Amino acid sequence: MSTAPSLRWSDTRLRQVVASASLGVAVSGPQATAVELLRDADVAMYRAKATGGAQCVVYEPEMRAFME
Repeated sequence: MSTAPSLRWSDTRLRQVVASASLGVAVSGPQATAVELLRDADVAMYRAKATGGAQCVVYEPEMRAFME
């Protein structure tokens, strides 16, 4: 069983630190530029954040309207 990392603030007090991440994933063929691929991954990441965070969302073309 794994435990969450903690930081020691003093000898008598411990605080637990929990981190989470929202990820956006974009997949494309060889015709896409790096700028387009990063833009699509960014759109997916913002969708992940907007729908609760701490999750991974794969880009779909319909998501572009979400950011406009």
